[in-house]
Amino acid sequence: MIHHIAIGSPKLDVLVRFYETLPGLTRIRENRTEKKELRSVWFQVGEIILMLESDLEKKGPKALIFSAASLDKKSISTLPNWIQETEYTKYFKDPDDNLIGYSSYPALWPF
Repeated sequence: MIHHIAIGSPKLDVLVRFYETLPGLTRIRENRTEKKELRSVWFQVGEIILMLESDLEKKGPKALIFSAASLDKKSISTLPNWIQETEYTKYFKDPDDNLIGYSSYPALWPF
C-alpha cells in the first residue's frame, strides 16, 4: 500500500496552485521553514497523500495517474487539455512538465 508520493519542484507555489484546481485532491497541510518560507504542501488523494515539496531540482515521477471513478462531467471540463488519450486514461502536463492523468481502468473511459 502506498502511503505518500512526493514531488519536488523549484516552483512550488506555481505547482501548488495547479494541483489545487484538480478534482479529487484536498489540501490538508502546509509546512514552512524556520524562516517561514513554504517548504511543502500536502494533498489528500483517496488514501494516499501527495506531497509537493520545494526542491531546486525537478524530481517528478514519470507519471502520476489518479482514479477517474469519482469524477463527473463538470469536473472533467475543468481539467487542462488532454495531450494524450488511451481508451482508459487521459493525460496532461503540470507546470513542471510532469505527466499527470486520470484513469478509468478497468472500465473504458466513461465520458
